[in-house]
Amino acid sequence: MGQVQTIFTDAKTQDLYNLFKKEGQQPSDEVHYRETAARILGDLEHLFRIETVCAVLLKDQNTC
Repeated sequence: MGQVQTIFTDAKTQDLYNLFKKEGQQPSDEVHYRETAARILGDLEHLFRIETVCAVLLKDQNTC
């Protein structure tokens, strides 16, 4: 519960969450997306790239 509360109380986290909701998982301009995220965080925070991977385990399933 503490992690969810942080999203709503921390301004930087809320701004990053709103950026993610706006751009989705496939941002149209990845460079602009990263620059915007870096600007939100500021110079003292680290920025990491997280990729999601979908693995299809069953032969007949072709969606994630």
